[in-house]
Amino acid sequence: MPVFCSATWFKVKDNVAEFAATLLEFKFGSSLEFLKNIIAPILRSKIQNLFRIEGTGNHTDEENLTILRSDLQAIETYLGDKDFFFGDKPSLVDIMVFAHVAAFYYLPWHHLAKDLVDSEFPKIVEHVHKIEKKLFSDFKFGQ
Repeated sequence: MPVFCSATWFKVKDNVAEFAATLLEFKFGSSLEFLKNIIAPILRSKIQNLFRIEGTGNHTDEENLTILRSDLQAIETYLGDKDFFFGDKPSLVDIMVFAHVAAFYYLPWHHLAKDLVDSEFPKIVEHVHKIEKKLFSDFKFGQ
């Protein structure tokens, strides 16, 4: 799913230290956050290599932004004024879109993909919040 690749590019490329801190906290708790500045350069190199192999890293930021915007526009257009993609109940498509968007939207730092969704795609934001409330109300996102 290109939206995931482009969004991941923007959430990570300028925020590798924050990404490393999040991974460390998830795996070991906050006690090892001091390692983020040691791990970040290693992680940056590995991430850049993976993005080059996958293809996203071969595009400019402007090209990646165009790809991301186009994919998000397609999602928002298809969703239209409906509560969910296929009617009044969430489907697998709703959950997949939620998962892809939540993976970059609920991070504790700002990045271009999140800012783009907030500023240009209000129906996607609304959809994500509907799925969160309906299916994941016990989970605290973005904390």
